[in-house]
Amino acid sequence: MTRPLGANRLLHIFGGEILNCEDSISEGFVLLTRYVHFERPPAAPIHKFVKRILIESGAISLVLFPSPNSPKTSKDRALFLCSEFSVAETSILKDRALRNDLAHLDERLDNWAMSSQNKTFGRGMLGSRADAAKIGLNSDDILGLFDTQRLVYSFRKNDVSIDELVGEVRSIAHSIRRKLKDLPWSEEAH
Repeated sequence: MTRPLGANRLLHIFGGEILNCEDSISEGFVLLTRYVHFERPPAAPIHKFVKRILIESGAISLVLFPSPNSPKTSKDRALFLCSEFSVAETSILKDRALRNDLAHLDERLDNWAMSSQNKTFGRGMLGSRADAAKIGLNSDDILGLFDTQRLVYSFRKNDVSIDELVGEVRSIAHSIRRKLKDLPWSEEAH
C-alpha cells in the first residue's frame, strides 16, 4: 500500500511546478512587450511568446482547475491547492475555452475546414477583430490573432487579455512563494 503524499510535499511539488511555469511566462511576457512596441511589430516572434504564455498558463490551469472528468483525487488536490495558494474560484485560469482550443488544435482546424464559409483563415496575425473583419474574416476564421494595442489574443470566438492572464499567474506565484518560504518538506519536520 502506498502512502499518500503529505500536504507539505504536495504544496512543494505542485507549487514548484507552478513557479517554473510562472518563470517561463514572465520571461515570455517581457520579450513579448519588447516586440509589441516596435514601429512594425514582427508577427512570428510575438506569436511565439504568446503561445509560450498560453501553454504554460494552460499547464497551471490544469493543476488548479482540472477537467470535470478528472478523478476525484485530482479535484481534491486542486481544491486543496487553490485554498492554500489563495486562488479564487473566479480566476481567469478557470476558463477552459482557450486552453481547449490550443490543446485540441487539430479538432479546431478540422472543424474550420468542414464549416468555414469563406475557406480562408487568419493564423499568426497581428491586429484587432475589427481589422480581421475588414479583410473578410469572421470569428470562426480567426485561428490566432494578437492585438498588439490591447494585448488580447483571439482564437475563434474566444479572447484572453494576456496582461490580465500574466497578472493572475504572477499573483498566484507570489502567494506560493509566501506559502513555501518557511514550509518544511514534510510534516514530520515540525
